[in-house]
Amino acid sequence: MSIKDYFLLPDHKILEESKLELEKKTKELFCVMDGGRCSFRQKNNGTGCSFCSLNQLNDKSRTPDFWESIISLDHVNELVNEYQPESLVLSVNGSIFGPEFNQEALFVGLKKILENPCLQEIIFETRMEWLNEDLLVSLSNSIPESIKIGFNVGLEIFDNDARKATSKQVKLKDIERTYFLIDKLLANRGLLTFYMLFKPFPHKMRCFEDGFPTWDITRSENDILQALEYLISLGSSKSEISIWINFTFPSRGTIIEDWWNNGVWTPPSKEEVCELFRKIKLFNLDKIKVRPGIAKETLPCSERSGVYKEGLVESEGDDFIGKEEYEMLYNFILTQDYSCFF
Repeated sequence: MSIKDYFLLPDHKILEESKLELEKKTKELFCVMDGGRCSFRQKNNGTGCSFCSLNQLNDKSRTPDFWESIISLDHVNELVNEYQPESLVLSVNGSIFGPEFNQEALFVGLKKILENPCLQEIIFETRMEWLNEDLLVSLSNSIPESIKIGFNVGLEIFDNDARKATSKQVKLKDIERTYFLIDKLLANRGLLTFYMLFKPFPHKMRCFEDGFPTWDITRSENDILQALEYLISLGSSKSEISIWINFTFPSRGTIIEDWWNNGVWTPPSKEEVCELFRKIKLFNLDKIKVRPGIAKETLPCSERSGVYKEGLVESEGDDFIGKEEYEMLYNFILTQDYSCFF
């Protein structure tokens, strides 16, 4: 299996181009559908999460109507039928259960998608405030019992003060409420994944002020490890809990791009990634699954960083996780074998 078995599907308008890059057998299908402007961004006076490039790429002021949303879901169904994934992730620009997507269409389209026998789990990307008892009961009643129901939510940074600087506005009490609600209503069918950023802040002093802290690599490591310790403490014998570690990259139009262009930040190196996972291995991981996030990116970056191609940066002189490192991380996703980091 190659790294192409794991990918990020862009907007269905460029679906045909993307399909040429995909292999016939895919373990996980990650679909980003058309949606309206992020509701959190609108509520937060036009300020979205600091590292989210979707703020710039998708700026629709209205939610797609029923039939527009059905068209997006029909494209997803075509891909599920063609590539037969075991896991399907549904995402929009923001929260799929928020006003960004037509909710009536979501449940109608899901019914058709779930007729495919290949699916073992379906996962929704959302902010936690949209998850409530009525929604979870509706999902449980609409999705066959043989299919697990998961939710990907963004924690990003564990340190509370640092997280506030990114406009994320997630509190630990939100995490606990969400996890125990899922555990109560979905039990063994429930999956909850938290996105975390590795090296989210500059590691060199800056000559400009932007309100963000300066973190060295040790502080970045400790933030991931503290989050892991906390999430392990929540784990029960029923719903699955996991942490998805995203290796920060300079998406176009974000503050990270500015830091890279100013020479105060670099993406994580292979050595830094290996050291982080060697430390993660020391934890009791029976109650939690750890995943590195290695998606095929389609977003162009700054002139200095070149452009992303198959999850890799094509550039000269800049340090980024390259092909060898991505293959290493992909193999870890498949095997959960930590020996590759030693």
